Amino acid sequence: SEMGNRAFSSGGASAGKALVSVSTNPVLTAAGYAALDLMDTTRSSVSDLATLTAYSGELVMRGSRAGSTFTFTHDLSVQPYLSALAVGDFAKLRVVDNAYLADGEYRMRLIGRAGDVKGDKVDLTFAPEVI
Repeated sequence: SEMGNRAFSSGGASAGKALVSVSTNPVLTAAGYAALDLMDTTRSSVSDLATLTAYSGELVMRGSRAGSTFTFTHDLSVQPYLSALAVGDFAKLRVVDNAYLADGEYRMRLIGRAGDVKGDKVDLTFAPEVI
């Protein structure tokens, strides 16, 4: 995962403008880390500065901590079935007796799925929602 305390997003190309948004988060530098920059150049079609700022804000929030993912195997003979599990969707996961997470419900994004040859089970990979 990329870590950083300042994020740049560029856009406006489709509207004939040059837009750049910068968002910062002092958490890492306050903890003694070196200043690190992140750059998002995938937003060339964005022509609204507020939207571009939201993208750079999300990038700097994600970059403020190391990424973590959680993978588990789901039996496809019980709900939810595979058709209900699309990468990018959010899900509420109930965690019980886990070494890394306290018991409770967590909203996470499905970032990957991979099945076995028989199609009986699927490995689901989730990332915590960044707020």
